[in-house]
Amino acid sequence: MNGRYQKILDILRYIMKCIGSIKSKWRRNRPLCGAKCRDGHTCKAKAVVNPNTDQPVNGRCRIYGGLSTGAKTKMGREKCKQAAKKGC
Repeated sequence: MNGRYQKILDILRYIMKCIGSIKSKWRRNRPLCGAKCRDGHTCKAKAVVNPNTDQPVNGRCRIYGGLSTGAKTKMGREKCKQAAKKGC
């Protein structure tokens, strides 16, 4: 009985190894952020990707706006409009 479970575990480990290698290839092929950092060089972090479509959200990493969702409330949207009008 123990040998039977060992075979099942070996098969599951093999499947997980295959899935892991597919994920690592997918992660390697993601585009770079490319945002300009404070010290002048370009950001080399990977862009945030939508897990459902495997496409970049907006081409930026999580630090430079890849996870930004924007203002949700009316007051927040108004503040954004006012800031855009001022040209800050």
